[in-house]
This record gives sequence, structure tokens and C-alpha cells, in this order.
Amino acid sequence: MKIITQDEELAKDVTQEAFLKAYKNISNLKNKNKFGQWVFTIALNVKNDMLREKINNRNNTISLFDKDGKMQDYIIELTDFNTPEKSYEYIETIQELRKYIKELSIEEREIIILRYLDKLTYEQISEQTNVKESTLRVKALRAKAKILNKLKGYLGVKEHNSND
Repeated sequence: MKIITQDEELAKDVTQEAFLKAYKNISNLKNKNKFGQWVFTIALNVKNDMLREKINNRNNTISLFDKDGKMQDYIIELTDFNTPEKSYEYIETIQELRKYIKELSIEEREIIILRYLDKLTYEQISEQTNVKESTLRVKALRAKAKILNKLKGYLGVKEHNSND
């Protein structure tokens, strides 16, 4: 289960919860020959529920990135904590960023968190979610663009034209 969750403690929790649910619901199992498959299905559902809960309850910060996943030029300005004003601005920006992430669909949010907070590869995310890597990349790109556009509006960052 650790391979699926990429988190040993979460894997232990999933395993324990899955077997507890299986034990409580053993009377619902109609075909005893499919016990292993039945428990595995329960475990996958428990894993999905726990990951969803972990994503929804996450209090970590997320890096500020551009469409290519690179750090924004103005991040340095945001990290000047020598003044109370800068600290307050940083906290407000992170709160806005979290708000924008919460506005994404559950699927987009899950991809962003797994990719950028949990630092999983697209291959690992694909294995966990049963979604093609190419689809994940496109969805991540679109989700990042949504966040970036809202964040740029919030920060008052204007697009640079080559004609300026």
C-alpha cells in the first residue's frame, strides 16, 4: 500500500481502516472466492477518501509558479520579511493562493497538491489516480494557469508586451 500512497504512515492507516471495514462488513461479501479483490477494492476506496481528506486539510504553503512551473520573478519581493508589512502581505498572498486552489475542481486540486506539495512525478500520480500522464500534465497546466491568472490579478502584475 505504501507504493500507492507514497506515505508509510498513511499506508498503515489505510491498511488498518480497510481491514476494519472489511471485518465489519464481511456479511456483505457474497462470493467468498473474491475476498482478496473485495478487500483490495475497500482499501482503494479508503485510500482515495484519506488522500482527499489529506488534501482538503493541508496547511502547507505552495510555491508561486508560472505556466512552466518556474518560480515567479516577484517571489523575492514577497519573501522580504524585514518589515511587518511584508510579512502581512506574504500571509495574505498565501491565503489568496489557498483560496484559488480550493476553487479548483477536486481533480485539479488533487493533481496540484500531489505534484507540487507531495512532489510526486506525473508517473506516480498516474499510478495513484489511474489517469494517463499526458492527461495529468494538461490538467496541471490548466490548473496552474487558472491559479496564476487569479494570483497575477491579486498582486497587480501586468503582462509584459514585447512592443513596450
